[in-house]
Amino acid sequence: MYNILVPIDTNESRASLQVDAILDLPVDPDDIEVTLLHVFESEVPDTIWIAGGYSDEIEEELDDPPLPSAVEHAHKKLADAGISSSVEGRSGDPAEEILSVAEEIDCDSIFMGARRQSPIGKVIFGNVAQAVLLDSTYPVMVISEE
Repeated sequence: MYNILVPIDTNESRASLQVDAILDLPVDPDDIEVTLLHVFESEVPDTIWIAGGYSDEIEEELDDPPLPSAVEHAHKKLADAGISSSVEGRSGDPAEEILSVAEEIDCDSIFMGARRQSPIGKVIFGNVAQAVLLDSTYPVMVISEE
């Protein structure tokens, strides 16, 4: 069984390209297991305790946010191709969570989606694909939109 971790953000076209790369593998679909991962970056300010916290409804939504449609799209596309996949959502730093899940599931490879960023954008916002490439002990395939 070839175990692939596919981190997916909110971009459907990038997720579709990641799935297409899996479908292009010279492997029987029955021999592929895919874990689709979406990492929610924490948007809760550290100072929220000053205001007394959030209401119970908002806290519940923050604890269990809905997955983006890009994840559902990738899951359906894999199912239509006869490839088994599971979906996981995590919260935290995307690169750290991707590497953590890769280790937990002992994946054979990571299929990362990437977008083009300017050098300044990388410095200011960071680059998840670059961080995963540099720190992963697993093979990483980067699928770019260009």
